[in-house]
Amino acid sequence: MCVLCYYLVVSVGPGSPLDFPELKIRYNSTASENIYDPLSQAPDLALTDLTDESISHGLENGTIVQPPKYLVLHTFTVKNSGNFRFCNRCKIWKPDRCHHCSTCQKCILKMDHHCPWFASCIGFKNSKYFIQLLSYIVLLTFYCFIVCGYILFDFFFKENYKSKYFNLNQLFLMIISLIFCISVFVFDLFTIYQCSKNQTTIESFESERYRINLNKVNDKNYKYSNQPSSKKFGNIFDLESKSRNIKQVMGNSWIEWVFPIKNKSIHNNTFLDNGLNFPVNIKIYDQLLENARLQNALANQLVNLRSMYHSPDISSENVETQGLLSSGEIV
Repeated sequence: MCVLCYYLVVSVGPGSPLDFPELKIRYNSTASENIYDPLSQAPDLALTDLTDESISHGLENGTIVQPPKYLVLHTFTVKNSGNFRFCNRCKIWKPDRCHHCSTCQKCILKMDHHCPWFASCIGFKNSKYFIQLLSYIVLLTFYCFIVCGYILFDFFFKENYKSKYFNLNQLFLMIISLIFCISVFVFDLFTIYQCSKNQTTIESFESERYRINLNKVNDKNYKYSNQPSSKKFGNIFDLESKSRNIKQVMGNSWIEWVFPIKNKSIHNNTFLDNGLNFPVNIKIYDQLLENARLQNALANQLVNLRSMYHSPDISSENVETQGLLSSGEIV
């Protein structure tokens, strides 16, 4: 089982958004009528020096194709600037929980960590086999420790040392088994704990920022908002049930939990089953919607106040009065 799980972790791989061509950032060849414009000639041209400013400008003037609709409507995390997440190395739009691995040199779906023992990352597709491998290693090393311990106990209890020599290889195996059993057991417990919270190792150390408008790819008002994050609202991917969280990784049945077999479809949804979208916590989702409503209402009132200040027909006293009334409505 250990060998099989190890093979599956490496062969299946963590999964990458590069496997989905529709996530590639592309130029819009119909955005420019200038035949000498290189953007209009090469929609698949390798993009260089991608920044928040260049992406925002490209989305506004239409020179860059919008991310897929299913990704826009069901993605909740954003960059610190409030812009849609993208990778300037892989030149792709990044789904939730996706991160770039500098060692693998590509983005990984639901990246947990890069493991040197596999020369690969642990991510969306192989995290189940990784957990199973750790558990099987714990059982194997514990079994070796018990067997070697029994042989050692029997050797001294029956006073076989008077006529025989004890095999030092068995003593060495018992010590190594105990060390590996304890260390891997602790790591396995931590991994299962993270799985029960539907949280990756990266997410446990970093705070994720959430969007305030699911209809906008480039939200200019984000920097003026309260910038909701996982620290303020909690982990939106935590389904508030340990069993439901674990099923997202290990599968629905105990057979899928124990044996290294491919999980049956849990959601009957292509994007959820491929690691592009994830089910979310309804309570946190409703809180984010309410927060977005308040933020948008505040932004609209600020725009109205600005237009009123620039209106020649309205005196400053009326502006102050209406501004106070508007502020009172927010409170």
